[in-house]
Amino acid sequence: MEHLRSIINIMTVSPHQQLPLRLKNGGQTSGTESPESTIAELKAIVQDLVNRCKALHSEVEAYVAAVEEKKLTKTADPVEYRPLRTEIKTELDFLQKLIETKSGPEKIRNHISSSNLVYWEALWAAAKRSEGLLAFRKYFFWNRQQDGLRAPYQGLSLGKGAQMKGKTAALADIVARDGREWIRISTMSEKKLLFDLAKLGWRNDSDSDSDADGDDAVKDPLKEEDDEDEVPIVKQARELARAARANPICGNQPQVRLVLTRIQSGKHKEVDRTLDKIRATGAIVQCSNEISPAPTLQDVLPKLLVDRSRTLTDTLNIDCTILLALISDISHQDCPILDWYPGEVRAQIKEERREKLLPTHLYPAIGSRSMVCTQEAADQMYVIVDTLATDTEKTRASLLLGQRQYSSLPQPELRRRWQGLSVYPMPAEFQLPIKVVPSNIEALYQKLPNVAKDVAKTLDTPVNQAIFLYGWGNGITTLSSNRARARQIESVLNEKGLKDGEAGPHIWLCGESRSLIAKQGRRRQEN
Repeated sequence: MEHLRSIINIMTVSPHQQLPLRLKNGGQTSGTESPESTIAELKAIVQDLVNRCKALHSEVEAYVAAVEEKKLTKTADPVEYRPLRTEIKTELDFLQKLIETKSGPEKIRNHISSSNLVYWEALWAAAKRSEGLLAFRKYFFWNRQQDGLRAPYQGLSLGKGAQMKGKTAALADIVARDGREWIRISTMSEKKLLFDLAKLGWRNDSDSDSDADGDDAVKDPLKEEDDEDEVPIVKQARELARAARANPICGNQPQVRLVLTRIQSGKHKEVDRTLDKIRATGAIVQCSNEISPAPTLQDVLPKLLVDRSRTLTDTLNIDCTILLALISDISHQDCPILDWYPGEVRAQIKEERREKLLPTHLYPAIGSRSMVCTQEAADQMYVIVDTLATDTEKTRASLLLGQRQYSSLPQPELRRRWQGLSVYPMPAEFQLPIKVVPSNIEALYQKLPNVAKDVAKTLDTPVNQAIFLYGWGNGITTLSSNRARARQIESVLNEKGLKDGEAGPHIWLCGESRSLIAKQGRRRQEN
């Protein structure tokens, strides 16, 4: 403990070390300096902070504009950038008002010390080093049902306050990589950390023997009853780890990353042991000596935008709505609008002229991933194809699954013939055929959460049950444009709840659907 105290005593940290300028005599007036000159120096510091905050605000606004310009699919949740945007604008307003203040030196100095600009700069720099920014300043819960929170992926974008009182929640400053990474920023100094350790009477100082390390090695790092004996930064890491374990995405818990902007690794044994405790939770730790410079926004802006396809699994489960969209004439060529077409078909042709489904949505999302569909989905597609499809749509259906007259064709020939029926270039990595697989629903229930049977009841047909339960039970993404069924699934999960660590099905909803163009005989059938 004496060793720890000696380290604290020799550390000298100015209360304004984060500011870009230094005041003479620590900001105190002397016999040769007037209060007016001190205020002038303070105002210079404030002006520097204003300039930095304006630059930060400008970048964030450019990012927000790009988010708004890149419209996600109609079914996608919006990017939650408002907490970031609002707080930085509030910070800028605060600093600009400080420029005009008539207060004395001490009050100005206190206002400067209360600025959160350094934190927001650190947060934005960390965001630019990541990708797929989904949310900012978001709380995630563990023990959801205990707290009366039933939703499977419960998170709230909130400020600190009474709304969080008594809740088992952890704050992620940045939700990145399309939800797969949670980043927490800490601007705590080494001196503050060492003070906290000393206050707790930390036993793992330089005089401790190795037995203590052995005890910690076998201890569960996430036991809540141990939190009271830890410094706040370790508590935060444990809370984030618990929340990540309770909120999986695609069956995997998000990776937690702690960015410590004012703590160095490899400098003090006591600090390094604290960092090891954080790493024991599964978190990645980045200290100030391990943080790369922030890139320019221009260099990284495209990758900061959400790309839902990044969360898709390597194998995709294709439902009947997407099978039909892939073979529809509407998706592959400019179709004339005939007066006898159903209203839905006419609307889809008009939409396709504005929003090219294959090159804009489906081809990029599928990429080089392999595809499967259940036997039930394939059978349903063929029922519709045999009833309504044009000759080209029938041909595409058989090419897509490599069945019927094309069952013996090799993949290169399937691709060549597919391309011959489309005006859009087929990506080199697009894999044909889609493999048709049995759903084996009864076997799926053995590995699905109990709530899966409630979900199955609300899905109105055996076809939908087979499609969505297959993807869920096998841990693969289901591609669908069936918004009604996806909402039903979400509603049941919200009502019945999932246990911590259980994941719901991962469904990628396409914002557009495509029907078969309909042959001339359809008009006679409908009359």
